[in-house]
Amino acid sequence: MASRHTGLARLGLSALLVLVAALLLAGCGSSSGVHTQTLTSDPPSSASVSPTPSTSVTTSTASPTKSHSGIPTPTVTVPGAQDAVNAYIAFYNASGAADRDPTNANVVAIDGYLTGKAKTLFDSNYASMKQSGLAYRGTAPDPRVKVQQVFSDTSVFLESCPLESKTDPYIEYTVSTGKPVATGATRNPPPPYLLILPMVKVGGQWQLSDVLPNTSKTCTG
Repeated sequence: MASRHTGLARLGLSALLVLVAALLLAGCGSSSGVHTQTLTSDPPSSASVSPTPSTSVTTSTASPTKSHSGIPTPTVTVPGAQDAVNAYIAFYNASGAADRDPTNANVVAIDGYLTGKAKTLFDSNYASMKQSGLAYRGTAPDPRVKVQQVFSDTSVFLESCPLESKTDPYIEYTVSTGKPVATGATRNPPPPYLLILPMVKVGGQWQLSDVLPNTSKTCTG
């Protein structure tokens, strides 16, 4: 599906490309460590979130090296945020497996980490990839996940600035031919873009509820 090809590194799944492309067509316009800030109000809605790093910073351990089994879960020092990070990384790795073989993707398992707009987006994307005979190959981008803000024991905002592999880039291709899918025009500013990832705790399970990209500038990690 041509609208996916924005050159944006995967969120943890190729469906993010659909979202960013749609925002661009509609005219919508960090260092290692963990970011958090003092909670002063209720969590903002997805429409009002400003995807900028928080002002107060609490450092965490450095991002671990990736392995063939997926992205290892980083340890964070922000109270109440570790389980949300664990859930997002588990989702990221599950979506990576789905990206490589959409025809046999375990969408039900992936849905266990999703709710709201995120579930609608990713379910639709994998159905489209399966129908179109598309998949991904290469090394999935390092998500470089941080904790932006803890609102409550059931609401945490993460942020990500995906880092693409220079030696083994993540490429979408047509399964029947093995040929890469043509990408669209180069974006200005170029990716990667900062992603705000609202995580909510539903029935004891942390789930991703939306993806809020800031396409106005290139993030630096």
